[in-house]
Amino acid sequence: IDHDQIDDRTLRSLIRQRAILLAGHKTSRVFGRLDCRQGQRMQRSNRVFFASTIEAKGLGFAHAGSV
Repeated sequence: IDHDQIDDRTLRSLIRQRAILLAGHKTSRVFGRLDCRQGQRMQRSNRVFFASTIEAKGLGFAHAGSV
């Protein structure tokens, strides 16, 4: 889910429902937990969300801790 394409209320709801667990950076193709400091500083236009590690890796993203 592109952060630019979802409103904040819906995003918070999906996070509470645990439908979104991870966030990634479109350009660098890395992902991590939602509470990651670098992820929180990321520009909204560069942020994407994932439901699982499998989804993120399947879309070509690498875990930030393993880069």
